[in-house]
Amino acid sequence: MPCPLRVTRRGPPVKSNARYADEREFSDIAAEKTLANVPGDLKLSNIDSFEDLCGKIDYLRSVPAFFRSLRSKRVLELGCGNGWISLRFAKSGAHVWACDISPKMIELAQRYARAAGVNITYDTMICEEMTYEDNFFDFVFMHMALHHCDIAATAKQIHRVLKPGGKALIIEDYAYHPLMRIYRALTPNKHTSHERPLTERDVSTFVSPFSRQSVQWSGLFNVFETTGNKLLQRLRPVVRRIDAFLLAHVSSLAKYSRIVVVKVVK
Repeated sequence: MPCPLRVTRRGPPVKSNARYADEREFSDIAAEKTLANVPGDLKLSNIDSFEDLCGKIDYLRSVPAFFRSLRSKRVLELGCGNGWISLRFAKSGAHVWACDISPKMIELAQRYARAAGVNITYDTMICEEMTYEDNFFDFVFMHMALHHCDIAATAKQIHRVLKPGGKALIIEDYAYHPLMRIYRALTPNKHTSHERPLTERDVSTFVSPFSRQSVQWSGLFNVFETTGNKLLQRLRPVVRRIDAFLLAHVSSLAKYSRIVVVKVVK
């Protein structure tokens, strides 16, 4: 029998400064458009596990080996958005918490979790001021969300809520990919005015509280890893091989990858 959805807790009121207000409004608008089209009787019966998801997306392939078994572990996803990754953590047997600055995104994530019959605790909360207990989580995961946050403050909070020896992993757009820099400049309506891709200094800031860290890069030519475009999907195996060869043999090119993957241990 599917587990009931846990009741959402609310964090402290989200601060009303310009950055938080803009981020919340931007995400709320996007979520409301989707909520209007989600049927009340939606059922999601074909959600794959987190491990299966990682096997399909090139920049996620190393994540299962880093986290190892998720079963019965306490996992926190920060900046969860509509919860598409949190669902997979739950399908892998983890005890899942997830938070986002946007109440509407949390509402959407709740609806998907209910439709999938999984048990997830959702919170409306900002990453810089989490109210979770100290030393509570085994793993923290953040996918394309850190660039919305104060990096030093978020790293400090992640370090605080992780158990000793706990692990965190972030995946972000990197600042130096030439094509993506052009794309960001041409599509200002797809981003808030406060967000920006991670720089080398940002990565150094994030890893500084932790005892161990490693950094990987992905996507020199393979910049459409998650696209639904059929032609680009056919080209994906070829560009993956090209990227792997170049990153293995020309280390100086790593800086110009689209994606940076940062792994840390408390």
